[in-house]
Amino acid sequence: MYSIDGSLSPSFHNWESLSLTLPDGHDLFGKTCSKFSRYFCLHGYWFETKQTNRRSQASDIYQFTALAMLEWENYNWFSFQPPSLGKCCGSQLQQYLKHGQSFGVSPIRYFIKITNFWDGSKRLNRIRARYSQAKKVNIILELGFGKGEMKLEGPKPNVPFKFNRHPEKTLPDTIFSFEGVREELTFQWFKENVVCKAQSWICDQNSPRHEELHHHRHLLSRFLLNSSLF
Repeated sequence: MYSIDGSLSPSFHNWESLSLTLPDGHDLFGKTCSKFSRYFCLHGYWFETKQTNRRSQASDIYQFTALAMLEWENYNWFSFQPPSLGKCCGSQLQQYLKHGQSFGVSPIRYFIKITNFWDGSKRLNRIRARYSQAKKVNIILELGFGKGEMKLEGPKPNVPFKFNRHPEKTLPDTIFSFEGVREELTFQWFKENVVCKAQSWICDQNSPRHEELHHHRHLLSRFLLNSSLF
């Protein structure tokens, strides 16, 4: 992985990223995602360094699975592996164990992080892409929004970015410059133009689902603040 200027990206203690996969027939994850959504799939939440000294607990797997089973459908959070392919909770659990538990993050804290689509401070900090010779653009395969250094994986330098549009043309036909993609492709823009096309309740503050899930997140956050174990 390297930065926009081509230099290797150093690790930063505060780097973290909400990882989203886009449907694409030429990519393993993208091909799997396209079976379940024409817009996006929630992949995971990633850290670079240890977040706390919390040790894994016997209840972690049960607790995480219980949380994920409640809401995976509300966030396009599909499992990418059998036997739970397209459902819950195979790859969701593997993502938590690899990118959450091993970094000292409890199931509740990880769940609150990965389902937070309302944090306005998130910035684009990761792109995985493939270069399309036919279209002369970098096709975006995965996006990450969070905080920390921008990371690129796979794109051809100095070539614009674009989404791979399905025949239904569900994704925006927007071109993002190589140098300015971080300022152009904001989390708010992506949420309004992609995420909320699949899950409209995320942008509709008056919907019953929005109110219900926000209440659930609020209860979890209060529980987290009042507990030294989570």
